[in-house]
Amino acid sequence: ATMRPTHGNDFKLKNIKTIIDRNTKNIEKILFWSPKISLIILKSQKIKIMKNFESCIVDLRQLCIDIGKIQIENQCNLIIKTKSDESPVTNIDLLSSNMIVDYLQSKFPEDVIISEESKEKTAVNNSYWLVDPIDGTKDYIKGGNQFCICIAYIESGYPIFGVIYI
Repeated sequence: ATMRPTHGNDFKLKNIKTIIDRNTKNIEKILFWSPKISLIILKSQKIKIMKNFESCIVDLRQLCIDIGKIQIENQCNLIIKTKSDESPVTNIDLLSSNMIVDYLQSKFPEDVIISEESKEKTAVNNSYWLVDPIDGTKDYIKGGNQFCICIAYIESGYPIFGVIYI
């Protein structure tokens, strides 16, 4: 689906745009869109959602802003290592991952959380959080700006809630 959200100047906790994916007939609500900080929060209605994600939107927004500042401020001070799959990981990937996972564990203590930077990457439940603290690490390492923070809640194989911070 092509995303053309209405641009709002202020942070608002309300549905501002509906997107219908023509292939899956999945309906998604953009709960928040801000061109100033490039944060998009999506909620799918394909599956009945048992969690109240809206209760953590303000906290997730602030967490992403804080992590984004850390990522930008430290882009020139990286310790780069290579993961077992030969992809790079930085100290800021790990710090960002820890901050997101710590927050999610505090809000949803019973949930499984899988981060790209975590050692355990197998979902044992039908629902879980999926985190990529710096999607675009290679560009980030090069000093580029083509990276983002991705946080999603997956249920029955579908992403039903997500945050993308650019």
